Amino acid sequence: MSKLSSKGAETRARMVAITARLLQRYGYNGTGLSQIIKESGTPKGSLYFHFPQGKEQLTTTALLESGQQFAAELRESLTPDISPGDAIELACTALAQRMAESNYQEGCPLATVALEASSTSEPIRLACATHFQEWQDLIQETLQAKGVEREEAHEVAVTVLASIEGALLLSRVHLSTAPLEQVGRRIRRFVEQLVDQDR
Repeated sequence: MSKLSSKGAETRARMVAITARLLQRYGYNGTGLSQIIKESGTPKGSLYFHFPQGKEQLTTTALLESGQQFAAELRESLTPDISPGDAIELACTALAQRMAESNYQEGCPLATVALEASSTSEPIRLACATHFQEWQDLIQETLQAKGVEREEAHEVAVTVLASIEGALLLSRVHLSTAPLEQVGRRIRRFVEQLVDQDR
């Protein structure tokens, strides 16, 4: 890889990372290209070189990459040597810590934009749907590996993901980690009972 292409890759990665953070904080409409350019320290020409379709393309890329990162973190926590309930509670604790450290401005990497722009942008809707589905599938597969029947594992995975997303919203509006911590504890007990029942 040439020096120029390496620099270009770094510029692109910086723009994507800054965009992902700003989207979590301010949403799609609240995040402007001028703000992205300023905070990433890149010229306007670079933005359109890497993302010729502009803000929608950059947003979709940022959502896909941040969604993949979150999926990787979730996959790492859902290892065979820890119970699914404990893993989910630990994930909720990590999310609570991250939210508190960001002064309750950062939570789910997708939710703010999903609520705001899914009805007006098909690429953004698909990016969000893709990763919500991936997270749900990871939870379902972990439950099935512990002996939970497929249909029940599917329904529980939907419930778990919806509960976590709702807790993220409540934590953000109440400026408190309590909803995430409470949901994490409740999910752990629920999942442990389910797994024990299906053994």
